[in-house]
Amino acid sequence: MQGWKKGSITVFLALMLGLLVSLLAASIESVRMAAARAQILCGMDAGLFSLFGQYDRELFDRYDLLALAGSADGSDPGLAALYHCFMDYMEPVLSENSQMLSASFGGFSGYELMTDDGGSPFLSQVRDWAEKTSGEEPSLPDSEACSKAGRWLRKGRRRRNKNWYASYQAVLVEALAAGEAAAEGELTSGEAGFLYAGNGGDPLGVVYRYAQLDLRAQVFSKGMHLSKERITAPLADRSLRTGMPMPAPRRRTASRRELTAYLSAHLGDYRSPALSGLSCQLEYVLCQKGADLPNMEETIRTLYLLRLGANEESMKKDAYAGRAVSAVAENISRGYLVPPDQDRLSEAIMDAWIYVESILDVRQLLLGGCIPEEKGGRWQAVPSALGDALKKEQDIRGSGRDYRWYLQLLLLRMPVKKLAEGGMSIIEHAVRSSGRSGFCLDACVTAAELSADVTANRRKTFEVTRSRRYDP
Repeated sequence: MQGWKKGSITVFLALMLGLLVSLLAASIESVRMAAARAQILCGMDAGLFSLFGQYDRELFDRYDLLALAGSADGSDPGLAALYHCFMDYMEPVLSENSQMLSASFGGFSGYELMTDDGGSPFLSQVRDWAEKTSGEEPSLPDSEACSKAGRWLRKGRRRRNKNWYASYQAVLVEALAAGEAAAEGELTSGEAGFLYAGNGGDPLGVVYRYAQLDLRAQVFSKGMHLSKERITAPLADRSLRTGMPMPAPRRRTASRRELTAYLSAHLGDYRSPALSGLSCQLEYVLCQKGADLPNMEETIRTLYLLRLGANEESMKKDAYAGRAVSAVAENISRGYLVPPDQDRLSEAIMDAWIYVESILDVRQLLLGGCIPEEKGGRWQAVPSALGDALKKEQDIRGSGRDYRWYLQLLLLRMPVKKLAEGGMSIIEHAVRSSGRSGFCLDACVTAAELSADVTANRRKTFEVTRSRRYDP
């Protein structure tokens, strides 16, 4: 029998060793590819996190909004610049270790802009802000106040066109005619008629002449200090850019109250003017006209109607108001041979008082004072001296609701879509006015999905896609 030679192996063992070496080599290669893939994913994540760390500082510092502006002035999404920035952060991670990794091709496979889907990303970030600042948001009017506001506005619109002075004159003319007829020629028309003229003249004439002035002149005795800026292309009046569809999570968008709280916390108004852009920003959101002046005129008109309805309700419930009006009506009637109709005369006097009280309310709010929702007897004027109340300087009152609270009350009655459009437009304009004239919110990226083809060790190409977004 032939013996074993030194260093020889059987064919079977050679085959087994070949298989084992192949298996080991395959395992090592698999581990290398897995490590390469993990390194690529790490590089993609590092690139995305670093890219999204380049958010627009002005938007965040002033408005707590996170978005990427690819161009310096924010006029264009600048996707190429954003992708180059992403690659600048990704490539150093790929070059680490002994892996030979190189990105050969890539780009955006999806992205979302701030104004997409009716401003859904904006509303989602507002919701996130509201949750983070829970308990710190301004005290907003409750649902009961909003319900009363709707009722008061309806009453105010009906009352706005009511010609109380014509009714007042008609009652007196009827009394004058009745007095002349009763005198049967024994007294002259001057003696039988408006004898009250000798004791101070027409008590409501001054009020009526004042009411013929422009409403702005009635509530501003010393003029308004407003910005001369104009919004020329708000979001609602232009065709907006749209992003590229990408998988989106189910969002929780801001409610009307959360959006109103956000706008109140970040925008200026007449009493607290903004430092750039329009001075009266909340008034713009409410009225959405191109400049401060028409926005203030519309705001004043709405506040006046609101207070007309509120004062009508309060005055008709107040026993003192009824007695005071009756006393003035009786005083006027003493000058007539045949007394005027007391009910109609009292109604005209009360209408005049409601008008004067409402004008004084709006003045008080614009001066920085407070007005209660329902007065309950705390009136600024008395029916016996309505003309004097309109002429004199007002003291600032501290009891009740201030100007901003009434603005919030009106904002809470607006649809969320309209609120969001106005809010985004005024934010965009404010940023433009600070030196970035081309800035557009519909060029601000809030979410992105990026794809890249990365070759590992010159042997295998991985197609990797990762996404990130600012809103939760």
